Amino acid sequence: MAHSPSTPKMRSILVDWLVQVHTRFHLLPETLHLTVYLLDVMLSRTKVDKNELQLVGVASMLVASKYEEMYAPDIHDFEYITDNAYNKKMILKMEARILTAADFDLSRPHSLIFLRWFSKEMKFGMRMHHMAKFLMEMAFLDASLSPILPSRTACACTYIAAKLCETPFEGDKMR
Repeated sequence: MAHSPSTPKMRSILVDWLVQVHTRFHLLPETLHLTVYLLDVMLSRTKVDKNELQLVGVASMLVASKYEEMYAPDIHDFEYITDNAYNKKMILKMEARILTAADFDLSRPHSLIFLRWFSKEMKFGMRMHHMAKFLMEMAFLDASLSPILPSRTACACTYIAAKLCETPFEGDKMR
């Protein structure tokens, strides 16, 4: 029986679940951003069957955790969170595939870095910063937005947050 490739809807469900895992493990926001980036790298550069989509997700979070966190969750935590659908060997093998697909480049700037810069430069309050951050996390769910540059995603979310918070928006400062 041939495996079916993953769909944007499946990716959206997986990202929503990864956000829940991220919250449960009390991980840094940067870890979530890197996780979604690595997931999208795998989906865009390799064929990922739907039966291994969750494995790609947890392995992406494992890689991101090792890179961003001072104390990353143990690999057994990732086995447990998948109800032992994947074992240590499977997760580590997928980790190697992810790193290869990403050319071992984990230092790519993500939208959160740009949002922090925009917030500081434009002297945004916490309410607007959190609104823009929320919008960026909502953008994670839409696969069609993943190819957009992180700087543009941050800029667009900042603009929308400014409109929602009725705050003046000085777009010239974002160039």
